[in-house]
Amino acid sequence: MSALNTAALVLRHADYGDYDRMVTLFTPDHGRIDAIARGCRRPKSPLVNAVEPFVSGDFQLFTRKERYSIDQCQIRESFYDLRTDYDRLTHGVYWLKLLDAALMPEAAAPSLFLTTLKALAHLSYSDLPPELLTMAFEMHLMTQLGFAPCMNACMRCG
Repeated sequence: MSALNTAALVLRHADYGDYDRMVTLFTPDHGRIDAIARGCRRPKSPLVNAVEPFVSGDFQLFTRKERYSIDQCQIRESFYDLRTDYDRLTHGVYWLKLLDAALMPEAAAPSLFLTTLKALAHLSYSDLPPELLTMAFEMHLMTQLGFAPCMNACMRCG
């Protein structure tokens, strides 16, 4: 059993069994990681709040039978304000779905990780329109994935 301590952002989760939950994490050094949070759905579990979408923190993971298992988490930011504004929440969920589709396992993306945390902070706490933030996030995501949009000339006529 080997341990992995890493910063991570929860992208999604799905209930698994009676008390467990499968969680997809975005980490700066290991890309997308699928892990199981055993017993997190029990009422007094210390992981009950740590495995919700938008939660970022320092996760301690162990590998058991070729699968990661979340042992503990120190929550840094939960972006709770997103849950109180439906419009901003839908934009944030869209961002997490984009990341889930674009990220590869074991592919380091530290700059994209920081960009995502800063963008979520703007979405949660700033007065900027969420549509504008979504366009900016999409352009940053495409650029960091190697698909930078051409902004200085018309693609049709040059």
